Amino acid sequence: MEYVYELAKKRATIREFKDESVPLDDVIYALNVAKESPSGANKQPWRFVIVTDMKKKHKIREFCEEIEKQFHELAPDWMKKWFKEISAGKSHF
Repeated sequence: MEYVYELAKKRATIREFKDESVPLDDVIYALNVAKESPSGANKQPWRFVIVTDMKKKHKIREFCEEIEKQFHELAPDWMKKWFKEISAGKSHF
C-alpha cells in the first residue's frame, strides 16, 4: 500500500509535450495494459482506436468540443447550476 501512496505523491500533470511521436509498440503495450483494467461484472467493454493522422485528430477534437458545448447548452437548469458550482470550486484545490 505504501507503494501506491508513493506513486500518488510523485504523480504530476504534464502540460508541455515533446514534439515526438510515441513509438507504436509503446502505445500498443499501454493499451494491452489498459484493457486489463477492472470493469463492472468483468465485462471489459474497452474499444481502442489509434489515430496517427493529425488532420483526423483535429477533426475528432472539434467534433467532441461541439458535442460538449451542445451538452452544456441543452442541460437542465439544475445541472447548469451544478456545473457552475463545481467549476468555481476548482480554484480551491
